[in-house]
Amino acid sequence: GNGSQFFRLRQELVVALTTITQSSPADGETGVAVTRETIVHFSLSLADTTVLTANNFYATFGGRRILSRIELASDRHKATLFYLEPLPGSARINVFFDSEGLTDSLGRPLDPSGSGKAGGFKLIQFDTLSLTPLAGTAVIGRVFASELQPGPDTGTNAVNKPLAGVTITVDGME
Repeated sequence: GNGSQFFRLRQELVVALTTITQSSPADGETGVAVTRETIVHFSLSLADTTVLTANNFYATFGGRRILSRIELASDRHKATLFYLEPLPGSARINVFFDSEGLTDSLGRPLDPSGSGKAGGFKLIQFDTLSLTPLAGTAVIGRVFASELQPGPDTGTNAVNKPLAGVTITVDGME
């Protein structure tokens, strides 16, 4: 008509900052094996230039850092903290993920705690299992292979195949 103008409005798609979506062990988990690693999953992949250091991802117990090494998955969606020493039994382990200097694949800083603000850290706490021996307990039995062997008759009746010289270990009690 008489000078009408039409405008098309569009909404910008806002992608939330990259967070830690899940961890293993989970925050607050109990009875965690002393040989277990810690894994964190990210909502978006980290930048190709990202290098995780012992200042970004580490664990502590009793005020001391636990010896460990870090591996970032090839898809950059997951980081694993492998412990180079057994975790102490009956202990509260504190795992820190500090996002200082890290960016995601879009070049944005991380929000590991999911606070909605860039930067900061995520604390994951878990308790390891008790290694206190229980009086009057023992590991007793026989160990069999996962394959069957022919029975003593014509070979049609298979039986479990026993294994000799097997060593049994209990987590933390090597």
